[in-house]
Amino acid sequence: MAEAAGLHRALAALREEAEETRAAMAALAQAAGHAPPSPPVPVLETVPDEAAAIAAAGGRLALGQRLGVTLEGVTALALHLAEAALSPGAALRVRLWGAESGRVRAAWRLPAAALAPGWLMLDLPAPLGPLRESACLDLLAETGAGDRLALSLEDRRAPPDRAVAVEEGEGPGRALALRLWTAPFGRRLLLVPHWDWEAVDLPLGVPARLPEPVWAAAQVARGRGGLAALGEGPARPWAALEAGEEALLRLPAVPLAGLDLLEAEVAVPLGDAAGVEAALWLQPAAEPAPAAPGARCSAWRGAEGVRGGLSLALRLPAAAPETACVTLALRNRGPTPARVEWRDLAGRRLAPPLPPAAPGHPAAAPPAAVAAPEAAPGLAAARLHEHYAMEGGGYRHLDIGVEGLRLGGLAWPRVRFKLALDGGAPRLEFRARPDWPTMFERWPGEAADAHGPFFLLTEADAGALRLPSERDRRLLCALLRLLPAAVATAARAATADAAEYEAWVGAARRLSAALERTADG
Repeated sequence: MAEAAGLHRALAALREEAEETRAAMAALAQAAGHAPPSPPVPVLETVPDEAAAIAAAGGRLALGQRLGVTLEGVTALALHLAEAALSPGAALRVRLWGAESGRVRAAWRLPAAALAPGWLMLDLPAPLGPLRESACLDLLAETGAGDRLALSLEDRRAPPDRAVAVEEGEGPGRALALRLWTAPFGRRLLLVPHWDWEAVDLPLGVPARLPEPVWAAAQVARGRGGLAALGEGPARPWAALEAGEEALLRLPAVPLAGLDLLEAEVAVPLGDAAGVEAALWLQPAAEPAPAAPGARCSAWRGAEGVRGGLSLALRLPAAAPETACVTLALRNRGPTPARVEWRDLAGRRLAPPLPPAAPGHPAAAPPAAVAAPEAAPGLAAARLHEHYAMEGGGYRHLDIGVEGLRLGGLAWPRVRFKLALDGGAPRLEFRARPDWPTMFERWPGEAADAHGPFFLLTEADAGALRLPSERDRRLLCALLRLLPAAVATAARAATADAAEYEAWVGAARRLSAALERTADG
C-alpha cells in the first residue's frame, strides 16, 4: 500500500510537469511568431473601505486569507495600504501559495522605503502555470516603536472562507482590499523589484535541516567543548559545564532565506540536566557576545522536567538576512558538572491560520493552521515495520508506520508508533530517535531508556493527558480516530491467525475509545 501511494504521488508530479512543459512549448511557439505580450486580465477587484483597516499591533501583524480563485495564470496582485509611516528597520513580507500543496508560488520582501499609502503593486516575474490549486495569501509585517502600518479592508462583509484570519485574536470578518490579474503562461516576463527568489517553491510547515558543511563550521566561542560525532551520525558541537559556568556554541553562517522559525534540539547526556539552561541567539554577524546590536533571542529555557534535553524556538524577523550567525548560549546553575550537546537545528516556514471553508467550499487550510475538532481525519497508507512477540507469551508489539496523516488543514507526512500488549493492557509507544520521524512540535514525554526518550499512552491516561501544543493535540486526535484502521492493516500483515488479528484490532479500539476524547479536549 505504501509503494502504491508513493507511485500515485510520483504520477501526480509527473502529470504536473508534463502540463507545465506543454504550456511552456505553446508559449515559446507564440513568442517565436512575434506575438505581442498579453495584457494582464483583472479577475478580482475589491473596493477599499476608507473607514475599515487592520493595523499592526505591538510591532507585528501576521494574517492569512483565501482569495477564492485558483493560482492558474496569476501574474500580479495589489494590496491597499491605508496607512504607512515606518522607520527604516520595518519590513513587510507577502507570500502567495497553494492551499492543497502548501507550496509557496510567489513571494516578496519589501523594505519600509517601498511602502506608502495607496495601492501596493506586486508583480510576478512570469504568470503561474497550470496550477489548479486554491490561492492563499499570507502577510507578515514588523514595525518599530511609533510606526504606523494598516491595510485596508474591502467595503463589505466577506464569506467565512474568504475573511482575513489573524495570528492572534479574532479576525475582522472582512477580506483585504486587493486586486488580482492573470495572463497566459509564458506571455508576460518582467524584472520584478523586491522578489524573494529563495522563498519560492518550499512547502509550509515542513522542517528543513542544515547541510553538513554548516555543522562542520561550528565553533566553541566560549567555554570548554568541541565537535563530536553522535554514534554513526555527523559531528555536532558540545560543551562541558562545571557548576556556575557558561558556554557559547556558534554556527557562523546559517542560511535563513524563506524561513520563519528556527528550532534547536539540545541534549544533556551526562550530568544533572535540571540546572542547565539554554537560549538561542540570532546575530547579524559573529560577535564576541550574543547580545550585539540587531541580535534577537529566544527565551531562556531550562531542562528541568525534560530528562536529558530541551527544545528551543526562535521566531525570525520579516527582514531576516539570507545568512546569519546563530549562537546557542548555555549556563549551568546546578551544583554538579554537565555535558551539553547541540543535537539539531532546523528551519520552518509557517503560515498564519486561515478561516475555515464555508459549506460547499472544501478548500484546504495550510499545514500550519489549527484544524477544527470536528474535521474528519484521513491517511494515505499504513504499514508494518515489525511484529515482535516474546517467547513464552507475555509482551508483544506491532511497530507501525503511517504516511499522509491529515486532519482538516493539518498534515503529517510520516508518523510511527508501537501498539504493545503486555498482560492484556494495550498501550501506545512513541520514540524520539534518529530513525523515527519527528512527529511532535514539543516532545511530550519525560521518560528515557537505553534506546532514547519515549512517550507512552495507556487507558489510564484518559482525562489526564494535556499537551501544550495545539498541533500535537490534533496529531493524537487524528491518530487515535484512525488507530483501528491502521492497526487492522498492520495486523493483516503480521498474522494469519484470526484470533490474534481480532486481539490487535480490539486493543486498538479500546485505546481509541478511551483516549480520543481526551486528546480532542
